[in-house]
Amino acid sequence: MPFFSSIDNKKIFYEVFGEGEITIILIPGWVAPHCKEVWKYQLELSSKYRIVLIDLVGYGKSERGREFHSMQLYAQDVRAVVDSLDLTEVILAGYSMGGAVMLEAEKLLSDRTIGLIAVDSLIQNNAYEKMEEEVILNTIQPYEEDFMQAIKNLFNVFMSDKIDQKDVELWLKDIEQLDKKEMISAITDLLRWDFKSVLKEINKPIKSMIASRTLPNEDQRELHKQLFDTVFIEGVGHLMAVEDPKQFNKVLDELVTKLSG
Repeated sequence: MPFFSSIDNKKIFYEVFGEGEITIILIPGWVAPHCKEVWKYQLELSSKYRIVLIDLVGYGKSERGREFHSMQLYAQDVRAVVDSLDLTEVILAGYSMGGAVMLEAEKLLSDRTIGLIAVDSLIQNNAYEKMEEEVILNTIQPYEEDFMQAIKNLFNVFMSDKIDQKDVELWLKDIEQLDKKEMISAITDLLRWDFKSVLKEINKPIKSMIASRTLPNEDQRELHKQLFDTVFIEGVGHLMAVEDPKQFNKVLDELVTKLSG
């Protein structure tokens, strides 16, 4: 299996598809299953671009056992793969928590990247703005009490009825294999992280893809468009890459073309 080592000597699983001049690094979100399961419908884009999939440390086929998880350490995982493959002309695409990882990785890889795509991520008044400690404790409590039930509840809120239930079953089966303590460490760090402060350090263009169910009203959308050039994908929830792959891939391709044109 293809592995590289991160800064703390943990093995990172990766896969490469395609041979295009532009490389898209697809960064998964919190409690993501194995990367090829998350992005299986996006691999058709490898006929046009080089696609690199990564399992962050603690996820999928990558090594477990990281004592403390942070957006900065995940960014080092991404950096290790980019450096080891000697990639240039890179577009980082971060899904959900992966958007936070994407920004931190951009700080490490700015000489290699041409742009960023936030996929249902980096949303104001959401998990991407630093929370008070009491709010954080209340947020993570359900996951500490019954992790899998809390995840199932989260899925019910986030996904639309377009999703294939077979995909849901596969994801939940993979998530059951994750280490609960490591996942809670990750979400706790995300809730302490603040995307607006990090944005000040980013000088590459950022595009955004947002699911209609994530920001359903016009005021929320206008607020988001003040930060990013955004495409709203209608009729889908947070898991839009598997809910409506055709529409998702079309928009992703258009944003990559804008960034690389």
